[in-house]
Amino acid sequence: MGQSRSREGVSLVGAVAQAQRFHYDDLGVFKAIPAGTSNDTGLGVDARGNTYFKTFGVTVSGYGESAQFVVTAPGTDAASSITVTATGGVTFATQIDEGLTNFE
Repeated sequence: MGQSRSREGVSLVGAVAQAQRFHYDDLGVFKAIPAGTSNDTGLGVDARGNTYFKTFGVTVSGYGESAQFVVTAPGTDAASSITVTATGGVTFATQIDEGLTNFE
């Protein structure tokens, strides 16, 4: 049950991560996004229609070749114990954590 709920979060952080890569290709920087964001028109990601993962945030660090980002999407309602994250950078592929290690 938890895995099926986390899939929505995985899709969300995957979309944000892909949009971050396009943003970096265009502007040379990743875009920080405050936690609790449900729609970012600049990246073209809208989570308002989701059932369990309705918000996300992005922290960025480093510059140039060391630039990286972390996308965080906390679950709500029946998925409130799940937080899905994606970590990516200029020199390494995006890694997604489904947030199921503590899910019962």
